[in-house]
Amino acid sequence: LELSASTDNTTPVSGTQSESVSETVEYTESELLHLMVLVHHNRLPLVAFEFNYKDDSHVDGQSVASLISALDSFSGIDTTQKDDSKTDALETIQHEGNLIMVEKSANFLIAVTVTNASRETETRQAMASILRDMEAMYADVWDEWDGDPTIFETSIFKVLSLFPIWEVGLDYNVRSKEAGKPLPFKNREVGKAIVEVRTSVAGNTTVGGVVRGLDMPREVVLGCLQILAKYGWIDFHVDVTPRTVFVKRRDVPPDLQKIYGPPVVKFVELCDGSTSMEDVVRKIPEISLAPMKFVAPKLVLRGVLDIVA
Repeated sequence: LELSASTDNTTPVSGTQSESVSETVEYTESELLHLMVLVHHNRLPLVAFEFNYKDDSHVDGQSVASLISALDSFSGIDTTQKDDSKTDALETIQHEGNLIMVEKSANFLIAVTVTNASRETETRQAMASILRDMEAMYADVWDEWDGDPTIFETSIFKVLSLFPIWEVGLDYNVRSKEAGKPLPFKNREVGKAIVEVRTSVAGNTTVGGVVRGLDMPREVVLGCLQILAKYGWIDFHVDVTPRTVFVKRRDVPPDLQKIYGPPVVKFVELCDGSTSMEDVVRKIPEISLAPMKFVAPKLVLRGVLDIVA
């Protein structure tokens, strides 16, 4: 996950240079790195679409696709199913220090690359849900399908609802930026939805305003916003005050631990859903309120904290 340009500037909250932080808290929660959907065509898997959740070079999608294709070709992935809608836990592959979880349905295969298996049950349930929806969405295309995999890109919105880049709050502030990176989608329906959402952002200040102002499913609007933010076409902001109350959602990821140091980890652990930010800061001698007003919104946007009040 890349934070937007407006929240890129980072400074250690204690005033100590980040290089001097030699200790980080052990991080065991699985991080999502990459997701790929393949479709079977003439008994060969084609990449329908892929999505890097870190920077676009973090996981080599072609390498993952080749590995999956080889395993599938040699029956390394079990395809036994009771019916077309059933999916089973099929395979977990170790690859370059990470894990690739694979699920397969009648026509599709989904591969999710994660750092560890700590959330395997939830991950596989979400993967199976995506496959079931895709089988239903595209049930009528097969007789006339010409082998162009881009028609399946419309399922990216289902993917981002279950595997979000970040969970976008309706009260997030949102604004357009002049130009971002090229988007990786070729499907016209996906492109049209993204353009409509970006146009709507220009006339709204909050995510909720964008959702209410468009005649689109919320899942599609929020998916478009995530895509636009990842590729630098919009950015999000979160307003906080000293009296804002946070609750911890997950551990501070290693990259933020290295930037901000152990005091921020302590801050997150003390966010219990009932204590204001200024009161939490008072419990940690190493930090002060001013830098935490800068850091806390980043933790919200990264899904580490939720705003309770």
